[in-house]
Amino acid sequence: VALNFAKAYLEKCEKKDYTPFQDFNITGWVQYSLNQNFEKSCQQINENLGKIEIKNLEAAYLQKYTKDLDPIDLMVFTMTSEKVQKPLFVNVWIYHDKNFISGINFSERNYSIDVKK
Repeated sequence: VALNFAKAYLEKCEKKDYTPFQDFNITGWVQYSLNQNFEKSCQQINENLGKIEIKNLEAAYLQKYTKDLDPIDLMVFTMTSEKVQKPLFVNVWIYHDKNFISGINFSERNYSIDVKK
């Protein structure tokens, strides 16, 4: 689900299709954020990174379940960019409850390293 969502995100950016995602369960906050900032986010990705290719699963981290929190998976994929030569990552957070997407980030940071600390 995480990989498919990240690929769909980039595909929509390439096509300049800023309509809502139909094939994914997305939390209300992420949907609101996409409605407000998706076009701007796509423009920034294009300006800063250019064409992106997602490569491999780098890390998977399960937030330990507590009575106050729903369990969340963090899936981290490596990616390459036509404009940046250093290692880059796609970080996708997913709630276990019906695989709801709760966040996505394209960056130089592998967030699973921060989470493990």
